[in-house]
Amino acid sequence: QKTIISKQEISGQIAIYNTAGKLIKTSDITFTEGTNNIRIPINELPNGVYILSLIANNNIYNKKFLRLR
Repeated sequence: QKTIISKQEISGQIAIYNTAGKLIKTSDITFTEGTNNIRIPINELPNGVYILSLIANNNIYNKKFLRLR
């Protein structure tokens, strides 16, 4: 689960990439003004390092994460 605080309502996209840059999964999302809690299902991902990208309002925010079972 990830918490994102938005100053306004925006639509965007969440994408997960592996470290080779291959797109693994993508999802459209809408954030409301204020605090938004999003849950990204990663149960089917094998162990490894991934990059979570949030694309919204012509901006891209990246966060690296480690998937361990």
